[in-house]
Amino acid sequence: MSRLASAALRRSALALFATLLCNAPARAHENTIVHRGLAYWSVDILGNPFFTPYRTEVGNGAEQEDVPATRSLGHFYNPQTDAAPWFALGSGPATTNSQDQYDAAVSQYQAGNLVGTDAAFHRIGRAMHFVEDMTSPAHTHDDQHSTGDDFESWGPDNFPSMSFSTVIPKYANPPTAVEFVKELARLVYDKTAYQTVLYESAAAQPPSLFKQMFPSLHFETGGFFTDDHFEIDRIGDWGCDLLCTDDWWIPDELLTTDNGGPGGVVRHTGSAYIENTGGDGGPVVPTVFDGQPNTNNESMLQLYGRVLYPDAIAYGAGMLQVFANAVGAPPVATATGTATNTATRTLTATRTDTVPPTATRTGTPEPTATGTQTRTFTTVPTPTSSGTATLTRTPTFTPIPTVTLAATFTSTPSATPTQTRTASGTETATGSATPSATPTPTATPLCGATPRSNCATPLVAGAARLQIRDTTPDSGDSLLWRWNVGSAQLSDFGSPQGSTDYALCLYDSTAGMPVLVQSAAIGAGGSCAGRACWSASSSGFRYKGHGSNAGGVDTLQLKAGQFGRAKILLKAKREALGLPAPVGPAQFFAQSPNVTVQLINRAGLCWGATYSAPAQRNSGDQFKGKSD
Repeated sequence: MSRLASAALRRSALALFATLLCNAPARAHENTIVHRGLAYWSVDILGNPFFTPYRTEVGNGAEQEDVPATRSLGHFYNPQTDAAPWFALGSGPATTNSQDQYDAAVSQYQAGNLVGTDAAFHRIGRAMHFVEDMTSPAHTHDDQHSTGDDFESWGPDNFPSMSFSTVIPKYANPPTAVEFVKELARLVYDKTAYQTVLYESAAAQPPSLFKQMFPSLHFETGGFFTDDHFEIDRIGDWGCDLLCTDDWWIPDELLTTDNGGPGGVVRHTGSAYIENTGGDGGPVVPTVFDGQPNTNNESMLQLYGRVLYPDAIAYGAGMLQVFANAVGAPPVATATGTATNTATRTLTATRTDTVPPTATRTGTPEPTATGTQTRTFTTVPTPTSSGTATLTRTPTFTPIPTVTLAATFTSTPSATPTQTRTASGTETATGSATPSATPTPTATPLCGATPRSNCATPLVAGAARLQIRDTTPDSGDSLLWRWNVGSAQLSDFGSPQGSTDYALCLYDSTAGMPVLVQSAAIGAGGSCAGRACWSASSSGFRYKGHGSNAGGVDTLQLKAGQFGRAKILLKAKREALGLPAPVGPAQFFAQSPNVTVQLINRAGLCWGATYSAPAQRNSGDQFKGKSD
């Protein structure tokens, strides 16, 4: 056993001693500002009016899950070991605790208990807390951090000034509380563990991702009072002696140690986790992060805030919507359809009113009168589709007297709206109504007029290839797009076999102005030439159009993977492809300054690449380029 490995064992022993001595729980994000703020943002970006009256209740639950502090022992989950750490002392893992709170939220809603510390919306806030905790890297890497964590301490001063208005809800697959925690924990664990190979040698360390991030990484030979150890400027050591603790390390579940270094020296292989992200003597600024050059010189804490907070908000919003669907809350978007409701009303008078065309309703029993009325109401969600409403109408006409009555009614909109009202009260309706004034909605096109700004891009330049061939006749037309060396989770792809459709969006630019020049839809599910269009594998999905796709797409392959292992391949051909006309006899795209390709799905996820001039080939009948 090397002295470094021996030091690692002492580090584990020290951690155990410190935990038992101090009995200090390890909270994740600060709860009053950060946890509550993350919950508020989740409510806001979801935009479901069901939660608007209970926004504070959701925030209360997210905050109070950290009270008392000992509760935080149950807020850990390591996706690599699929367990809580040893120092959780039987509390947890976070997956189980989140599911318990979620189930309690559903049962409390069904019981009609909506407001209070044990009520539905408070409980769903508590369930979200565990999801949010997964974006504290310490809580996915078994880092006890009883004396505090740099990222968690950084949050309260910096979180309030950040904006997350463009974040899109994300959903776990399957959409259970357990899977929300697991999926986000896996994402964060992988994002905050950096591939490395280390030699216990004074020679230069091999060019791993960790070495690229921190070029100062080197090996130090210890003496009588110190161990051999590895050192990084501003971060510190791994493998130090009993008089200090490690500032970074390769987690045991990722570590392989052998004699595979040059000349048989000890080699450590794995992925490094950084505890001292705040740094010593100044901020920790990696040279690269997530495979991209850190051109803005952001610190590790700034990078974590920019990358991890949005994930907490997105998955929190997804959990909220799943909860709303489970208890029968109003949908986020308005759509036409048939609804059956039940209602008890208190009415000022019963009549038919003539007003500007906004809605039409005829009901029984109601005497006939003509006039204008105002009704004000405030809707309160109830745990079932039935309820009670008290409405006050103030007539603006005479001689109808004020009358209070209760009625069961059936309402059917007519072609001409005859009633406008403003109301106050709680209303549930019995009967059946079939809206007719609003046409059946069609799916919103996925391709916008200009490219999206939130698309995932390859980790290295040149990894996405675009090749277009325009022929006469059009039967020889073809488009090939390869998106390689990327990162994507399987859940990012949604459910193409069920409801997640896709679109390829191609933009050319002239004088810096991008314009959508071509789009091709790839629908979810369906049958292509008598066979299922989509098939699934353990790593992704595959679409085969068999010549039946109206947009010409014949093949779409989606492969998930982290650290450059994700891939996308799209092939389209023949007349149905409908290539745009060349901009000139000698140039297919203007490419001034670039061409952009994006693949977008209905879940809001996007993968793209930009091809700046000059292209490998840009002639009147061909385009070929490598991504920036």
